[in-house]
Amino acid sequence: MLRFEKLPSPPMPKELELPQGISPRLARMLYARGARTGEAMEAFLHPSAAQLYDPFLFRDMDKAVARLREAAEKGQRICVYGDYDVDGVCATAIMLGTLEQLGAQAFYHVPSRHREGYGMNLAAVEELAKAGTQLILTVDNGIKALEEIRLARELGMDVIVTDHHLCGDTLPDAAAILCHTLPGNAYPNPDLCGAGTAYKLACALLGKEGAMGFLPLVALATTADVMPLTGENRALVALGLGALNRGECCVGLQALNKVANPKGSRLTARDLAFRFAPRLNAAGRLEDAGQCVELLRTRDKAWAAEMAEALDKLNSQRKAEENAILQDVERMLQAQDLTDQRSILLQSPDWNPGVIGIAAARVAERYWRPTMLFALRDGLLTGSARSIPGVDIYKALVANEGLFTRFGGHAYAAGASLPAECFPALVKGVETALQAGEPWERFIPCAQYEETVGLGELSLALAEELSRLEPFGEGNPEPAFRTDGVLLRNVRRIGENGNHLKATAVQGDSYGEVVAWGMGHRFDALLQQERCDMIYTPQRNDWNGQRLLQLRAEVLRGGEIQDPTGYLNQRTEKFVDAFSQNILYNKGCVHDVTEGLDAYLEEQWKRANGTLALCATQQGAQRLLTLLGERDLFGWVDVDFYKNQSGPCAYGGVVLAPILAQLDIRRYRRVVCYDGARQGVVEKLRALSPDSEILCGPALPLPALSFTREDMAGFYR
Repeated sequence: MLRFEKLPSPPMPKELELPQGISPRLARMLYARGARTGEAMEAFLHPSAAQLYDPFLFRDMDKAVARLREAAEKGQRICVYGDYDVDGVCATAIMLGTLEQLGAQAFYHVPSRHREGYGMNLAAVEELAKAGTQLILTVDNGIKALEEIRLARELGMDVIVTDHHLCGDTLPDAAAILCHTLPGNAYPNPDLCGAGTAYKLACALLGKEGAMGFLPLVALATTADVMPLTGENRALVALGLGALNRGECCVGLQALNKVANPKGSRLTARDLAFRFAPRLNAAGRLEDAGQCVELLRTRDKAWAAEMAEALDKLNSQRKAEENAILQDVERMLQAQDLTDQRSILLQSPDWNPGVIGIAAARVAERYWRPTMLFALRDGLLTGSARSIPGVDIYKALVANEGLFTRFGGHAYAAGASLPAECFPALVKGVETALQAGEPWERFIPCAQYEETVGLGELSLALAEELSRLEPFGEGNPEPAFRTDGVLLRNVRRIGENGNHLKATAVQGDSYGEVVAWGMGHRFDALLQQERCDMIYTPQRNDWNGQRLLQLRAEVLRGGEIQDPTGYLNQRTEKFVDAFSQNILYNKGCVHDVTEGLDAYLEEQWKRANGTLALCATQQGAQRLLTLLGERDLFGWVDVDFYKNQSGPCAYGGVVLAPILAQLDIRRYRRVVCYDGARQGVVEKLRALSPDSEILCGPALPLPALSFTREDMAGFYR
């Protein structure tokens, strides 16, 4: 089951004067992205260095610059205290490069994800003091390190904090704090990442021109940290991507590009997020993120090439560990019923703490439930949480903060540690908080789109015009169009192991080439569909010297069956097959009839709370398919032959020509025999799911199956 939901967009005033060369469709999309004037639309389409803000708008920027210049002049040892994710290592590399240009004595410390965890820690502070450090410069951390910074001051070290996370009620006793979340801070961009904040400090120290070489690192960190690509961030990423595509970047990024982008294609923000970032993150997840800092700082091309290859292998290892966790989760969920459950919390001693976060994101997306996975080590659980759109997982954790030894995060991602014996209480507490605080509609799988279009409205020119909205990312998603009722022709599996699909979408006299990455497993199901509803992005495909229009499908679901009679007549043999396989159960009296089933089914399906309808006859199937179309229920239910879609969540479903022995109905709250059932069928259904309520509609005569001599002869051959 998958709902389609139109993204909210304010109506564009008719009197708005549009810049030349902008179509009404592009203007509507710009307006929806916050560009509400012609001037703002021009600025959105032409990001430039002129859109970057003055770094001295940051509170304490003057103090930070003065203290760093003093340290450089006096030859004091400066430690750049970083973080192990992409944002942290890029910020560390930016500040090391900046301090090098100032002639300062600088080195770095990136904490181990496995031994130290996120942020500053007391043991590291003591070690830095022993090493003769006189100034600590934090990047992408530090805003809540009250004890650690207090200790640093006691040990004779100053601390400058540069961070972008939410500050607490009490601020650290630092020489300067650069953080746009500070109360009263006047910096206009509320969405800078850690590397973006470090870049601003670099601009203040070196000037805008002197810091331009760091823009590729800022672009990489901004996309990897999923920051909104609007306003100043959009300019930062566009400028950084431009430099990357011209080869104007550090040796390490050039080497990483050769590994992550072997065909040398033009890089986009999507490539940074899904090709570059995972390879850099793999080091911190599995080994030591310091390798990434060295890669981003080296001038040795041969060494950089070796390190890029090593990171590529680490990323492959990370994928293997992630897939192993996902398989474990799938096995664990086989015994669970998520239909009325709002969360997934699981633990294992076999999971790598550095990989559970990305695995949790995959689980949350697959099952549409906020997910928290924990790795167990020495009686302590270390976990990562990921949520779904509209559901604040951090709020649910705050409601249980008494169970944690440490936790933090935001609405859609969080991390926490707690004693293993507290896990059952956390499972119950998070579920209670989500049940009480979040409406049930948010737990129904949903895909969003911007506009509904017909295939005849699409063109290569449109795809090229939409590309002017790049770089795409958080806050500026790729335009997603919806087209319903397309015919998929020439469906075929492509790629290694047939993991992807290609097809031709047909609607009337119009058609388009569709590519569906990662949907190879849906090949058989799509062949059974009469028509499909699609959400996709039109894009230009450069292939074999040609420029072609291609529709990159994000979602394919079964569409409305517009001609139930014709559709079912082509599948009569399925009803014959099911009748013969269920014949042992067609005994006893016809079961009692429940009146008003059509209205009842509509109500239950729109609540997505576990209702399955079975149609054993073509006549009943035709009536039910007609009902689905008239009441706009396609999309609220999955329609299948022989057996239902099995999984830990039972939403709404229809099975035509059900084969009782193949059904998995144990998670359904109610099962409706739409066209009636004999007592033997009802008894079999109760045996399959003793807790399900069994309801029956009026029985239909067997002749409605319309068996022919040829049908029966074909079955017995």
